[in-house]
Amino acid sequence: MPLPPAVEHRLQLVADSFPDPDGARSALDSLEQRHPAAFQRLVHSTAALRYLIAVFAHSRFLTDEVLNAPELIERLMAAGDMHRLRSTEDFRMRLERDVGPGLPEAWPLARFRRRQILRILVRDVLGFAELSAITAELSSLADAIIEFAYDSIATT
Repeated sequence: MPLPPAVEHRLQLVADSFPDPDGARSALDSLEQRHPAAFQRLVHSTAALRYLIAVFAHSRFLTDEVLNAPELIERLMAAGDMHRLRSTEDFRMRLERDVGPGLPEAWPLARFRRRQILRILVRDVLGFAELSAITAELSSLADAIIEFAYDSIATT
């Protein structure tokens, strides 16, 4: 199904600077078929459309994640902190809140990691942070996950 003309126009303006505009279009088509209500909400926001295209044009792995759970983009939009660098402590606090106490299973840790990598990818691709900040954030994310897992194991 062709995209609505206004969406196609915005897509053209944004996607031309990305490495795989055709892949982004294909993923948008998939999003529309799989989650029509979410598609309508997301593509009518210029910022959300930019986030979608950034993901769809740069990462097959994260594209699949967004196609399975488009609310991830809505959460990024709602958080309002895309220009803010998250520290190890920030990630640790979020991890404790999202995963909870006790010995964590692999799935919640993996889900948390993917959601944070999604945020970091969007920050990087859309130029919300310089390479040094992106690298620091990736390191902080890894540190928080390792510390959380270690502390969880050590206390059981």
